[in-house]
Amino acid sequence: VAFGFSHTALVFFDCTRLGDGRFYADVDYGFECFGTQWMRMLPLAIVGVGAYVVLTPAVITRALRTHRAQLFSDPLVHARYGALYKVYRTQFATTAPLLQLLRRLLVVLAGVFLSSLQTIQVAALAVVFLTAAYLLSWFRPYYAPHLNDLETRLTFVALATLLIGYIFFAARLPSAAWETAFEVAALMLLCSCVALIAVGAWGEAQAAVARRHATRSNVPFPDLAFEVLQSELASSIADVAPENVPRLLRAVERALHSRHPDSADSADSADLRSDAASFHATVASGSSSELELAPLVLARSSSLSASSAGAGLSSASASG
Repeated sequence: VAFGFSHTALVFFDCTRLGDGRFYADVDYGFECFGTQWMRMLPLAIVGVGAYVVLTPAVITRALRTHRAQLFSDPLVHARYGALYKVYRTQFATTAPLLQLLRRLLVVLAGVFLSSLQTIQVAALAVVFLTAAYLLSWFRPYYAPHLNDLETRLTFVALATLLIGYIFFAARLPSAAWETAFEVAALMLLCSCVALIAVGAWGEAQAAVARRHATRSNVPFPDLAFEVLQSELASSIADVAPENVPRLLRAVERALHSRHPDSADSADSADLRSDAASFHATVASGSSSELELAPLVLARSSSLSASSAGAGLSSASASG
């Protein structure tokens, strides 16, 4: 919404010099820039740019940076600012929302101020879309895996639509058959975009129903992050050399205890260390079954993490 208003404010400053030597607004060549009416509206446009282009990102940045240590532990902070970051993984909670705002701002700026330089405009937008797709596929910032896949695909659909539109604009197609082919391709891209949005909406609806059912039945909702990590470990553990598996277990334990230091002396932590010791003994004996213990240790780590996180949230709620 904010960048919809920012587009409206920035369009005011998008002026083109015509043959008579005067500047006119690109959206309306009947409106002269720097004229009397334009000068009367200038203060309002400056306020709009300041509020929606500068102030809004600044306020969001300050809120996320100020409360970055309580984003997932303080119920009050989560209730107030959760809409900004709750769909992202913990490590990207303060950066991903700002990068999203930056991407939208770059799209608006390219669309407004490069409208008369179509080739440069398309190139700039293509760079923005390709960079966004690369970052999404590499870092996968969303907590729900299907959201990463959905946004990546939609970004490529937007890029393909942009390129087809540029071909329609810049190229002189040799025949009507070519024009028909490109029109069909554009229509297929539009249909695929709608289908992807529908799939994403269906996935979100299923997740919402599952959360509601879990809440009513007092059943713990599945930890998507744990399931993804366990799946990745189960599929990749066969490629790890047997002598390096104990190091992997120790790394898991250190990472867990660094995030939840209060759980270091718990019974589950002792069981985790016991599993690691069993790993050492199994590797030393030369058995090939040591790989089967990795999901067990990770499952133990998950229960330990969940109990520690639950205790922290409960104490935060009590203090609130």
